[in-house]
Amino acid sequence: MVDTVEKARAEVNRGPAVALVTFLILCVIGVISAYHLTGVFVGTHMAPDEYESFCNLSERMNCERVSASDEYSIVANVPVSVWATAGYLFVAFLAFAGLMRLRERFAQGFLFIFGVLFLGVSVWLVIVMHFFIQSWCIVCLAIDAINIALFGISIALIRMSRQGIAEAIKRDFAVTFGNVKVLALLAVVGLGAMGGAYAYGSGLLVDIKNHNEKLAAKKAEEERKAHSIWSDVVESGGSSEMVYIPGDEERGPKEKSSTEEKWSRKVNDTPMEQSCEDKKDEEKIGKEPRKVVNMGVSKEGYPWIGASEPILEISEFTDFQCPYCQRAHMIVRKLVNKYPGKLRVYHRQFPLDSHCNPMINGDFHLRACELARISECAGEQGRFWEMNDFLFHHQDELKDSGITAEQVAERLALDMGKFECCMTADSSMKPIKAGIAEAIEKGLKGTPAYVIDGAVYYGKIPDEALQKLENAK
Repeated sequence: MVDTVEKARAEVNRGPAVALVTFLILCVIGVISAYHLTGVFVGTHMAPDEYESFCNLSERMNCERVSASDEYSIVANVPVSVWATAGYLFVAFLAFAGLMRLRERFAQGFLFIFGVLFLGVSVWLVIVMHFFIQSWCIVCLAIDAINIALFGISIALIRMSRQGIAEAIKRDFAVTFGNVKVLALLAVVGLGAMGGAYAYGSGLLVDIKNHNEKLAAKKAEEERKAHSIWSDVVESGGSSEMVYIPGDEERGPKEKSSTEEKWSRKVNDTPMEQSCEDKKDEEKIGKEPRKVVNMGVSKEGYPWIGASEPILEISEFTDFQCPYCQRAHMIVRKLVNKYPGKLRVYHRQFPLDSHCNPMINGDFHLRACELARISECAGEQGRFWEMNDFLFHHQDELKDSGITAEQVAERLALDMGKFECCMTADSSMKPIKAGIAEAIEKGLKGTPAYVIDGAVYYGKIPDEALQKLENAK
């Protein structure tokens, strides 16, 4: 008879035990996910140009953009991911306590309360990502799935224990406040987890602030030195370290004379005649020749930069207002500079702006179409890549309508009559519409996007492509 009773109890307890173990495992996965998000938060705040998360797929699907939105990713001076880590640790402890006191059905009411809390946080996160940040985080979505599962398991656990939700909550509070040891243990673990999260999270923000202040000071000093050096170079008639050499097809129909040529200090562009003289001077004094990067326009009308006879060709679909395109722009420039005789990059206009892109609904990148048109009009004067660099270098400055298209053209010393005519001509919109149409045809969902041998890659150029460049002789 005793054996029969014990077996019956074991059968009754088996379901709740499995549920609690599952609950505990999900909490551990939640801790790991939240820890990863903390790493993303640190990376995006300490090294936004160098750091790259695995879920940096596009502007619409990007953990970095979510983490960088401080008004939503920081609560009470602590990153949300750090609070989440502490919450999962405490709930995992509750699940473990429930396993240890399974027959008493302890902690099941508390787990339901936290299940509701976690579910509410997930709903809030989804609303924020969709309506405010307008970007999705894969890891955040995984955490949302964990929270939904925890909520469902907490309800199933109570039902398997044959009690109501109110009864389970009431039982847990009665046990906790009726036993000093239990109350003290929960208080120590709970307050310890939250206090530790606050101390670590707030300290992390202080470290990030100090790091960025030192970095800003270092950058300001480098810019001061660079400006001083540049002034000396300009006065002595020198040139930049990397020279863009346009091909015949890149130049406008009426090329300016060498005495009329002007160039921008910002993008290190130098007239071909001057660069040739600099190269001769360098050979005389034994300096390493500056790297030459060719430019041209494809038969389809797309500007390209890089090798005359490339080993690898990449079509880059980009948006001048996309912050991730700005970062990718810097990386691609370094690659073109590193492999000037192997790599060629074609520019494709893909502005995420409803003014010219039928894929976009609502207000999003409201100057992207205008900026794309500015670059095309600069291209008509043989200055596309210089304008391309300028627009990305001054992305923050151009975000609002503070600087007009004409002011941008003046800063690059373009022919203003030709520029203003181009900005109102239908011809300047043709390559933009063509780029958008090609992007839609290929099923592109965001920027930056790279097309290599017909395959689409978001966010970065794949390692296998770079390895191809490295291995080529």
